[in-house]
Amino acid sequence: MSPSSTKDSSPRSSADEKTVVPQAHINLEGAGVEEPVKPSFFRGTIFQAAVVGVCSFLSPGLWNAMNAVGGGGAQEPYLVNAANALVFGLMVFTCTLGTTVSNRIGLKWTLLVGTLGYTPYAAGLYTNKMFGTVWLVLFGAALCGISAGIFWSVEGAIVLGYPEATKRGVYLAVWLGFKSGGQILGGAINVALNSKPSGAGSVSSQTYLVFISLSAISPIFALLLSEPAKVQREDGTKVTVGTSTLGFKQELLQIWKVFTRREVLFLAPIAFYSSIMGPWTTTYLALYFSVRARAVASLVTAVVGILANFAMGYFLDSTRVSLKSRARYSYLLMAALGLASWIWSLVIQTEFSANKPATLDWVAGGAFSRAYVLYVLYALNTSVLQNVLYFYIGAISTEPTDIGRLSSILRALESAGSAVGYGITSNKTMSHLIPLGIDIGFFGISFPLGWFCINKIGVTLSGGYESSEKLEAVQAAEKADKETLAAEGKGFALGPQA
Repeated sequence: MSPSSTKDSSPRSSADEKTVVPQAHINLEGAGVEEPVKPSFFRGTIFQAAVVGVCSFLSPGLWNAMNAVGGGGAQEPYLVNAANALVFGLMVFTCTLGTTVSNRIGLKWTLLVGTLGYTPYAAGLYTNKMFGTVWLVLFGAALCGISAGIFWSVEGAIVLGYPEATKRGVYLAVWLGFKSGGQILGGAINVALNSKPSGAGSVSSQTYLVFISLSAISPIFALLLSEPAKVQREDGTKVTVGTSTLGFKQELLQIWKVFTRREVLFLAPIAFYSSIMGPWTTTYLALYFSVRARAVASLVTAVVGILANFAMGYFLDSTRVSLKSRARYSYLLMAALGLASWIWSLVIQTEFSANKPATLDWVAGGAFSRAYVLYVLYALNTSVLQNVLYFYIGAISTEPTDIGRLSSILRALESAGSAVGYGITSNKTMSHLIPLGIDIGFFGISFPLGWFCINKIGVTLSGGYESSEKLEAVQAAEKADKETLAAEGKGFALGPQA
């Protein structure tokens, strides 16, 4: 159902007016408004975002740093790509089950469970580097896949569901900034420990020991999260995400119901695409660049990601631009960046497949620069796209409990994309033009389909980002435009609209 408003013609006192919010916001958040009070710092929404951010910093952030050097830092990426295919294959299922777990044990303990698998993953890479152990790489990947899927599903639900709707863009930027901060720290460690080798090879064993130590303390920070009933918002509204009491089967049915909504189905291919392109890019980095260039790449891409996320976060929260325009402009930007990246990559990969270059390092000058900047552009694509995807699912949510389910669906689709991508790139004999062509194909399919969802945001869907009065005004303007075009014979109907 779409957010709606009711108008009360009875007089209100000035005291009443201070606590009145648009009815659309009340319906979405589900619990009305209490008398606004100054939130306790430790119960405030910004602190909750910081807690999730620190956990993201120490868990997936450092995982990203390990993989940002290409192939988990290994000399050849194929074993790590196979392990990552296992990670994300398991995450397809555990992401989907995220809300059923949080319904049972609460969001705080679900977050804690989600942090437990990253240390065994790093330990597997370390033992493979030192002793050639293969089984721990795969076992650590399996543990990481089980816990990380739960983590991915719950972190998005908290960051989208805890803050007021009008602050989600900035809170997403804070959270993703922390996650990228983990990659910055990891990148700095990579550079410090791997700055001398100018040739190919694997990263220093000390790099893995530092990552193991840092990821091991992540569960401690998860204990600082407040459960929804204890969170205090500045506007007095209650947090309802994570408060469902449905059983396992009922929750899965609700997830399926949300997934089969028309706008979710149109957005689903983009969520899949947003992660399938990652494995090709990290394999590209591992195959063609020196160890120290790979180490610097993990640092540079993290910095670029943070700057881009905060810029996009402030734009998405801007009250000077309509919700409709914010959704459409951000989407068109993503399409333009993607198109530029794929054209550039097709040229370079065709050249490298025909004649593999010597290991690229910054002493190589122009040949290095044009290939290296492409990797940075990919990182920008991934970082910003994942940010705006959360904005979109927040905008298409119609019930307070939808946010957690939409987050689980989004992360399951992203996991599926990564699993397929890593599975393809784990084949050592396959031409690297094949996974590149598959990625380009998904780009060409997903973005046109996604537009059928995006063009409803700010028109029939708002997710609480705009009041019902403002949404109704936009709907009236859209209707008038269609009637004018029809009268002039310039438009055509697409059939019933959702």
